[in-house]
Amino acid sequence: MKWNTKKLPIKTKTTMNEAIELCKEMSEFGHGSRLVGGCVRDLLMEVAPKDFDIATQATPDEVCSFFKQKNKVIPTGISHGTVTVIGKFSQYEFTSLRTDKETDGRHAVVEFGDSFEVDSSRRDFTINALSMDIGGEIHDYHGGMSDIQSHTLKFVGKPQTRIHEDYLRILRFFRFWGQTGFEPEANSLKACDLLLPESTNVSSERITDETLKLLGSQYSKGAISHLLQTKGWQKITNTKPLIVAKDLDWVLKCSNRDQMKLLWMIQGVDTGRLKLSKKQLNTLASLERFHILPKQGWEDQAQKLLFAEKTEAQTDQPFPDYYGEFWSDYNLHKKTYQNSVTTELVLTDRQKGHLRRTKPPKNGHKIMQETGLKGNKLGKAVEAHRVDYLNEKISP
Repeated sequence: MKWNTKKLPIKTKTTMNEAIELCKEMSEFGHGSRLVGGCVRDLLMEVAPKDFDIATQATPDEVCSFFKQKNKVIPTGISHGTVTVIGKFSQYEFTSLRTDKETDGRHAVVEFGDSFEVDSSRRDFTINALSMDIGGEIHDYHGGMSDIQSHTLKFVGKPQTRIHEDYLRILRFFRFWGQTGFEPEANSLKACDLLLPESTNVSSERITDETLKLLGSQYSKGAISHLLQTKGWQKITNTKPLIVAKDLDWVLKCSNRDQMKLLWMIQGVDTGRLKLSKKQLNTLASLERFHILPKQGWEDQAQKLLFAEKTEAQTDQPFPDYYGEFWSDYNLHKKTYQNSVTTELVLTDRQKGHLRRTKPPKNGHKIMQETGLKGNKLGKAVEAHRVDYLNEKISP
């Protein structure tokens, strides 16, 4: 397998060339250095790397000493061997080659070394254990290139050993499954399922980050479906999903693969172990306010929203198409909500599947005339009427 840069953006090529030059300088100083990890994987997959990480035989002090004369150097994680060097076009993390002396399931006490092969053995997945030297040669100690060719995701060495070193690797496994679309190797997936209940020492911030990355992934269906079927989603987020695996196709369609919409459709506003930002929490609150939350599962709710009168359940196919069209009329932007909050879609012709817009019988002006309410109280009354209209299907 060969790597090439023909399809890379000019900016990425420039950054990569600078990273290689820094490696050459360090090598001329007597310390071999290589591009490692995700950037090498991405080059082989003909994807533009987001950053270029470098592994070096130099110690952190030697890296600082060498570069501080002409570059800004930041001791990012010097106790773990990582130093950030600021270049002309980007910044680059130099990490000393290491071996783990102690691990606690999340962090490690390391000892610096000089073997690229030994260092690669402590990485998580075979596709992330690749390195490229200054001559452009790819070094593969664990079959990562063949796994890229066969689209296989698996741990380096024994899966349970890698996971016991750092339980975050379970979440990373599902996230990489979603991002690459690779087939999870059986023993690796089995180890993740087995050890997932032990991952209690992973912080809420990292759980949130990995979960949202999975939800925003191009090939997330397989990983999410597996987590729903094995109750892994509950173990990770400490929430009870509102959907089951068979609903996932149309949930992905309805959410447009938007992270927050998808999260809300899966688990509502219950955040569990997820530590969301204020903006993200407000997004979930808006989704709950301006949509009817599923109380008994999405199929029943879809029927309630889309059928103007009670009918025999049609669970075999109508929900994906109908609900997708229903969902597409919503926008998270507040200005859009101000104009569309009283407008809902209801099914008027089941046979043809046509949808039309219809408004609740009473608008804000009429409710104000009848009740004398103003301001927030009036707004709540209008919203209550809208919800009653959808729930009970008041005739317009």
